[in-house]
Amino acid sequence: MPLINNRRNNRDKRYSKHKNDNLNHRAVYNTNTWRKLRLLYLQEHPLCERCEQEGKITSAIHVHHKVEIDRGQDMMQKKTIGYNWQNLEALCEDCHQQHHYNKRRNIDMR
Repeated sequence: MPLINNRRNNRDKRYSKHKNDNLNHRAVYNTNTWRKLRLLYLQEHPLCERCEQEGKITSAIHVHHKVEIDRGQDMMQKKTIGYNWQNLEALCEDCHQQHHYNKRRNIDMR
């Protein structure tokens, strides 16, 4: 029986995460403010910041939030986190994918 409960818990976690992602998109990503901020950040940081630290030169295509938007308790906090210039990081596709892969692995291992 624990297997059934485990599946239900995993499903509930996925639903909860999807719901939070949807709120993040509504609060931050689906706005003109974010689109302009993202373009400005990429103009000032055209290279992947993580690759630069390793001495590599790679074009950045993603603007990543160092502190996740879903840490905000309400829409105002989500916007504050999402639009904070100091919270942004320019990443290439590989670094962005690697970050999220590592994040998922850490969550799954707990």
